[in-house]
Amino acid sequence: ECIAMSHCIDEAMLLRDTLKETFKLENSPNAIPISVFTDSKSLHENVKSTNQAADIKLRREVQAIRQHLELKEVESCYWIPGHAQLADCLTKSTASPENLLNVLTTGILEMENYL
Repeated sequence: ECIAMSHCIDEAMLLRDTLKETFKLENSPNAIPISVFTDSKSLHENVKSTNQAADIKLRREVQAIRQHLELKEVESCYWIPGHAQLADCLTKSTASPENLLNVLTTGILEMENYL
């Protein structure tokens, strides 16, 4: 999940730069903020901690995520608890699709319900 988050951040930054260039927002540094979300509590704790990640292979990725946060290239990193996972209904038969359908129908994700 750490590697996936790191790749996601890279892609989001590329998309943000493309949109800023397309819509002439180069001089507006906060025009398109990026936040990342994870259901991995251990990843979230590693990113928020000042200690090195226990897994040697992931240290570089965790440090890269921390650096994006420190440089304000990424606004924030949130942990989403299991009950608030929108996509769980796509892989787990016991998960309710209600939240996902609501977001897809309205186009609005009420963040305060997930933080």
